[in-house]
Formats: sequence, structure tokens, C-alpha cells
Amino acid sequence: MPFPLKAQDRTLILGHRGAKGYAPENTFPSFQKALELGVDMIELDVHITRDGEIVVCHDDSLERTTGLRKLIGELTWEEIRKLDAGKWFGPEFAGAKIPLLEEVLSWAKGKIPVVVEIKRGFGEREDIVERTIEVIRACGMEGDVEVISFDHRFVKKAKEIAPEIAGGILYVGTLVDPVRAARDAHADALHPHFAYVDRELVEQAHAAGLAVSTWVVNDPETARLLASWGVDCIGSDYPDRVKKALERL
Repeated sequence: MPFPLKAQDRTLILGHRGAKGYAPENTFPSFQKALELGVDMIELDVHITRDGEIVVCHDDSLERTTGLRKLIGELTWEEIRKLDAGKWFGPEFAGAKIPLLEEVLSWAKGKIPVVVEIKRGFGEREDIVERTIEVIRACGMEGDVEVISFDHRFVKKAKEIAPEIAGGILYVGTLVDPVRAARDAHADALHPHFAYVDRELVEQAHAAGLAVSTWVVNDPETARLLASWGVDCIGSDYPDRVKKALERL
């Protein structure tokens, strides 16, 4: 199936880091919860370890979610896989691990599309884009993944390596020419923070053949307004709230 951001008859719902409001972000309990809540796709973040493995974690530091005051780029996968990334959220999630991207994509295949945000971690290896594309291809998920980043050079590189994989540019602010920014990165979609979305932006993007996917929307009224403007996808920590709100439209 082609990546399902365009040509939809409704606004899609994306689970931000899984279902971040209900389970420890970027872990299997969070992804499974998002699936149970009926999201259209899940979003996750990736970093690269010292030994070149692509792991699913938002921060470049492990302190917030595991308690270890180390950077991902300083450690090997064998060291990271031993950490507990669940108990910080609640005792019932103790033992949840930081997964490999390969593990999540293998689980998602045939179930749900995945948006992969490539992060730029301090001191990390330079080959994170190449390695991420290798993992996506190895899992046979080229048509069910979108690669996004705040580093638009990452998106451009990913599209040059794998033009068959959808790409999107993340940003917070009002760009002078968002279509030009997307074109410069060879992107297929704009991913602005919701505070910088308006009807004009959506119309401009759609006229240029670009999708608009926004984040992180947890308020039902905001979700309904964005959907009324034709936003293609809304990311949320509480995707069930957004789903319920949009069902009333």
C-alpha cells in the first residue's frame, strides 16, 4: 500500500510516540496501545548507537526515560538493551525496553504504517540516515513508512537514497515559503506544529501536491478546527480523544 497521507476522504490520526499519554513513549506497550485505540499510523523517533544500531528513543540522552546519564551515541546496543524504559512512567510498565527500529517495523508490518523521525543526537555517528534506510528496506516497509526530520538535510538525503520512501519536513514556525522548503528537501509532506497551521497553508500545500500532517494535538476542539481546514493527518498523545472528536464532524 502507498503511504496513506494523501488522497484520503478524512483526516487521519497518528499516535505520537505510540500512545504517549497512556504508556511509556516509544516502547512496545505504547505502540500496542495506539493500535488498540484505532490509530491510522504510529510515529516514533530514532537515534544511532555507537556500534551503528538504530534504536527507538526520542531524547539523545537516556536519563529521562531510563535514569542512566549517558548519551545513546556513547553506548552500544548491548548496553542499551539492558535498560528499563518503562518503570519511569508507572510500575506496571517496569521492564519495557528501548526497541530496535527493526523490531518495531517487523511488528508493524501488515498491521500499521509508521512515521520515522530521524533525530540528530549530540556526538552521534554521521550515517544515521543510511542505516535507517537500510533497516526500512530490510523489513520490506518502503511503502508503509514516512521518514521525517527537523534536519531537512536528513530528509533530502533519505529521498536521494530511497526516492520510493515518503519524506516530510518537520518545523516549528512560519516559513516564508513552505512549498519551496519541501521542494528543497525533495519532501512529500509538511509537518508543522499545529500552532503554525492555518487554512491558507493547507490550501497552498495541497495545490502543490503536498500533504499536511500536524502535531501534537490533544484538544478535541483544536482537532476539529484543523480537520475542517483539510489537514491530512493529526498526531496526538491521546489519539482516542482526537478520534472521538473527528467522528462528530
